[in-house]
Amino acid sequence: MQRIELQTYPQKKTIGKLNAQVLRPWYEAKIEILDTRNTSNEWLLGEIKENFAWFIDQYTITLAERTILLQSQVGSRTFKF
Repeated sequence: MQRIELQTYPQKKTIGKLNAQVLRPWYEAKIEILDTRNTSNEWLLGEIKENFAWFIDQYTITLAERTILLQSQVGSRTFKF
């Protein structure tokens, strides 16, 4: 399991979290991002999932009821969305 926290500097306030399961050959993660745009300071919940596709690296990111599809040719370091 992979756990990452994103913190502000110098206050060290946690504003993002990622908890991932790497289940070969798939990647799946739960993400939380602190919404600081208003005074409620709610956590926006989402997930990152790796999708199976031949010769394409493909990930679906869902956050705050929005979905982004990232695609890249195998071996490329550039994603298109």
